[in-house]
Amino acid sequence: MRTLEEQAERIRVREQQLRRQRHRRITVVLSSFSVLCCIVLVISAARLFPYIEKKLAETPAGSYGAVFAGDPAAGFIIVIIIAFLLGICVALLGMNFKKSRNRRDSEGDSSHREDQP
Repeated sequence: MRTLEEQAERIRVREQQLRRQRHRRITVVLSSFSVLCCIVLVISAARLFPYIEKKLAETPAGSYGAVFAGDPAAGFIIVIIIAFLLGICVALLGMNFKKSRNRRDSEGDSSHREDQP
């Protein structure tokens, strides 16, 4: 028969295993989705390249934002919005990696402390 502390320890270990499995599943799904989005973006850019190349030939050298809209100012605004959204995505991705690394470090430290008397 196991003591109450042993049962509680087994429950805690099992809970940690389930949490790690869930975190791995979520990470795999999000990573797969990110790869899929990148592939779609590359394919879309490749299909739009002839159109963009034609528009670049028609626009003056100083108004490359006009590729995305008929008016250079509107194209410039679209470019700014896209850059801002990309910056937000990179910042959130960095925060997620940092949180994941801190979680792994804290899990490693706590298991190391428990091994020592």
